[in-house]
Amino acid sequence: MFEEMIQITKKRDGVRQIELDFIEGNSKARKLYEKMGFRITG
Repeated sequence: MFEEMIQITKKRDGVRQIELDFIEGNSKARKLYEKMGFRITG
């Protein structure tokens, strides 16, 4: 599901950032997002 969203977004002009939220302490979600190439900012 996430992979498909990322591929669709990459094809769109002007998209520079995708934002995802997860509850602090949810290490499973964080590891999944990092595995997919996301990083924490801000």
